[in-house]
Amino acid sequence: MNYYIITNECVDCPIINNKQYLEEHYPQLEVKELPEDYNYNGNYIIVDGELVKNPDYEKEQVQKRQDNFEAEFIETSMKDSKGNNAWYRQVPHGYANAPQTIELVDKYVRDAQGMTEQIALLLIFYEKPDFAKAEECTEEWLIQHQFNPPVNMTLQQWLDFEMDFQIRWANLKYKQQQAQQ
Repeated sequence: MNYYIITNECVDCPIINNKQYLEEHYPQLEVKELPEDYNYNGNYIIVDGELVKNPDYEKEQVQKRQDNFEAEFIETSMKDSKGNNAWYRQVPHGYANAPQTIELVDKYVRDAQGMTEQIALLLIFYEKPDFAKAEECTEEWLIQHQFNPPVNMTLQQWLDFEMDFQIRWANLKYKQQQAQQ
């Protein structure tokens, strides 16, 4: 059993399992039993000096998962198996950034006059998870739902994709820069 005190509208440290210690060191404050399902991620909030379940907790967690995903991935015009826009890592494993991989692959596709099986393996796209399902917002789920571009992609289809990607990347970086100001 853990106990806590509230000061300045915050659940204050120490949160410990020694009620007597808190009562001795904080005699002016009420020592309360911490709910078993309490976590430090906001599932409880303080309302009128009382610790209560956060009614918006699930909605906040969904938004956090979406924000985390969108901070790491960029939406592309590549389609997944369901016909939805696929997502690409902003920093693919082994590369400095997404445009670096796209530029490298662009050279290969132009030389080959279209996508080949070997070139397609250099690009990994992902389905967008359902952010309401925490289990879909894991690296394991993403790996299970990753795919490469179609091998039958023509040079023109690639060029259209590459141009669209560069525009999306520029817009993303512009928005990120504006948000920091």
